[in-house]
Amino acid sequence: MIRAGPDPPGDGGHGPGADLHGVVGAGCTDGQEAPTGTARTVLRPPHHRAAWPSAARGRFGVRVLSGSRNELEPFARSWSVRRMRARATAYRIPESTIEEAVIAMKAVALTTFGGPEVLTLSDVAAPQAGPGQVRVRVRVAGVQHFDARIRRGWTPPYLGAVEPPVVPGNEFAGVVDQVGEGVTGLEVGAEVLGFTTLGCYAEYVVAPAAQVVRKPAGMPWQIAGGFSGNGQGAHMALRELGVGPGDTVLIHAAAGALGTFSVQLAKAWGATTVIGTASEENHAYLRSIGAVPVTYGDGLVERVRALAPQGVDAAMDNAGPDALRASVELVKDRHRIRTMVSDEAAQELGVPPLTPARSATRLQELADLYAQGQIELHIRAAHPLERAADAHRALETGHGRGKIVLTVAD
Repeated sequence: MIRAGPDPPGDGGHGPGADLHGVVGAGCTDGQEAPTGTARTVLRPPHHRAAWPSAARGRFGVRVLSGSRNELEPFARSWSVRRMRARATAYRIPESTIEEAVIAMKAVALTTFGGPEVLTLSDVAAPQAGPGQVRVRVRVAGVQHFDARIRRGWTPPYLGAVEPPVVPGNEFAGVVDQVGEGVTGLEVGAEVLGFTTLGCYAEYVVAPAAQVVRKPAGMPWQIAGGFSGNGQGAHMALRELGVGPGDTVLIHAAAGALGTFSVQLAKAWGATTVIGTASEENHAYLRSIGAVPVTYGDGLVERVRALAPQGVDAAMDNAGPDALRASVELVKDRHRIRTMVSDEAAQELGVPPLTPARSATRLQELADLYAQGQIELHIRAAHPLERAADAHRALETGHGRGKIVLTVAD
């Protein structure tokens, strides 16, 4: 339950020896009760303006509350530290008595790098939206090979050092619950999808408002949560390859989420033929999204040449070094080859690296294509947040069609 009790003496309710779970405003009366829950720490002054005159007389006029994170969080959201300090100054309350709020949230946090087993559910401090940012209560987070590489200890060259503890995940969908100063066009309650570099395997994520777009009406949450990362990856690669009308395009690992987006975007942009590699069990699926299927493995170059005797104009590798080497044999211009997974082999073979350039404009274009029925995404599996390790194990088998996501909230 949440229970409000009298202030401990001597320091406005949060002095030495006080066993506080929360400090909120005088809107609760002594002995007031609410449903039970696990305690978290929340320190705030009164959330009702009417309580401040008593605070001006030297006390915060607070009540000590114990309760769950969800029960206490509305109180914590009702005051920002900036407003607290401004009010404290107005009422001559010593600033030293004001404490920052700490709200715990559930997140999958890496304390060391390694296999999927290092993905464990933890209590961490929830982020707060700053200027130009929004905080989103995450409904679904996507799972990507990028996340698995971070988990194993890889650091993207544009990110700088990544050291534990770290929360992986770089795509999400959910509901805005905080709007930072200077943000326009998004409001609390807006249903959105977006991207960051890290931090999405969590109940809350903070992102620049410029990295968030509204969720299309009718888009299921699982699709929304798994939409941004692979969708933008495919969009970036195919734009760099200059895919357009008349092209014959080869997509490796075409049945996966990244491959699924790549096939559909190439078709939407006018490619005449899109050849997709996959196991035979996924050939029917590839035909359903507009690709000509071909089995990967030994003899791939010969099989592709039989399907495209006129040659292949561009290729995208989502499978690994062997697929990249096959692409080099099939495509005359290496500047029309990109890889998402084989950086070292690309350097060895003279294949240009992909330039990361995610943006809300790119994401909005993809969302519009979804709304127009030109892009669809198959969800392979949806795991609860606490089973992130299982999601990574499934991802790293390298088999299966569509997207794996983590469900965070209902």
